[in-house]
Amino acid sequence: MFGAVRDVALEPRATVSAAGTEYREWVGTAVALGGADPRPISFSLVERTVKTATGTAWSLHFDTLDLIASVQTVKELRARIFG
Repeated sequence: MFGAVRDVALEPRATVSAAGTEYREWVGTAVALGGADPRPISFSLVERTVKTATGTAWSLHFDTLDLIASVQTVKELRARIFG
């Protein structure tokens, strides 16, 4: 993913914790280079940490489509998904 963007900026936002699991939202901006049409975009990431008996598990979830595909490809794929 990082090869498909430049000028990445992230800011922490909401954090929610319950029963040993923490979710932290990060909001960012980047210049997407995918599809040969560089453009600024906004995106968000959700980081999850879970305390387990043997340590802490970590995962990161986000949609990379806008970062790696052209505007036209994103439009066509979202039309297929959402109608």
